[in-house]
Amino acid sequence: MNNRIDELVQQFERLKQQVTAANIKQEQWFNKSDLFNSSSFYCQSDETHDYLKELETNIEKLSKIGENEYLEFLVDRITQQFSCFRSLLNSQSVNNKAKSYHRSHNQRLAKVKQLTRTVHQSSQDLYAELSKLQEFERRLIEMVTEKQQQLQQYSGSKLKNDYQQQVLVTQQRLGRCRQALSKVEEQIQKLDEQSKN
Repeated sequence: MNNRIDELVQQFERLKQQVTAANIKQEQWFNKSDLFNSSSFYCQSDETHDYLKELETNIEKLSKIGENEYLEFLVDRITQQFSCFRSLLNSQSVNNKAKSYHRSHNQRLAKVKQLTRTVHQSSQDLYAELSKLQEFERRLIEMVTEKQQQLQQYSGSKLKNDYQQQVLVTQQRLGRCRQALSKVEEQIQKLDEQSKN
């Protein structure tokens, strides 16, 4: 019998450490009767250490009991009390895992939302840039046409080089504008492909 009591004392010490390590707060367990069946205890308290104390006292009583009937009753009671704490610790573990999962899930969801906002904002910015560049291109085409007409209509030779230079500079600006347009269109295409994946 003493070996069994020693085992129970060791189990109790491990249980006590687990309960302490779990740092279970009253609002996490006491108000939820399905997590902890306090009817297995005489004590009526809001604190886990009071229930642990009763379990410890019951284990200590085992060595002092002579009657078999009361011994069996006390062993059953101790078994139920251990079971209550195991249920509490198991539910605490499940709750912690669920909280951890929900926290992780919410963080991933927030990242996805942020990425979506960023992509959406980037997409809007790129389309605005594209629109602006298309307007520049339209105006530059008009300017090139206008400069070419001026060059063709000019019959003298004095300003001909100036007109040719103006046409060339405007065409170069148009070329740079079209390169910028191509880059923006490529970026938009990449964003569209990323959003599909």
